[in-house]
Amino acid sequence: MACKLSFSQEPVEKPVPLKGFFGVNLGVSGSFSEKRGPNYIGMTDAMFNLSFSYTKPLIKDLGLSIILQPIGVFTEIFAFEGDFSWQSSLIAAVNIGHGSSLVSEAGYGWYGGAGIVYNLLESYDKRGGEFYFHKLTIFGPIAVTGFRIPPKAGRTEHIDFRLSYGMDMTVSKKRLYEIRLSFGGFGKD
Repeated sequence: MACKLSFSQEPVEKPVPLKGFFGVNLGVSGSFSEKRGPNYIGMTDAMFNLSFSYTKPLIKDLGLSIILQPIGVFTEIFAFEGDFSWQSSLIAAVNIGHGSSLVSEAGYGWYGGAGIVYNLLESYDKRGGEFYFHKLTIFGPIAVTGFRIPPKAGRTEHIDFRLSYGMDMTVSKKRLYEIRLSFGGFGKD
């Protein structure tokens, strides 16, 4: 006696390849930089920031990004003292949830990464009728972590909150601490 087996084949959907995408963020940040030691310097500043990113999704809710901040700047052009701040950075990050792919429907997203930062702060200080000039530069590694909240799940616009910690490569007592709030969005490759 012969036995016949029959299998029904249902159509299998092929997974849609996840495409890379670009993003842009515009925001403000506040930071504190310091140089510890006998001639202690501690400086705070606020900056306007512009950053660009490229993200390559690995799966729907996990992706890798390169974030370039070509400019973060603040200057007191109307104040006599004329404080000036400049920051640039390049960061590689891992994204989970919102921001990891354009098809993610997550209600929020987290990211974390590391890279390199250049931070320059110049400040004039008036004490007792005399002006003092302070300058602090930091060039070295930076670690970042943050989260994104879209106005609605599935949207590409978002509010981004980020914390950063940086240090100088040559002078170990120089540090940078930063908080950033920005608004951004993602677009297709």
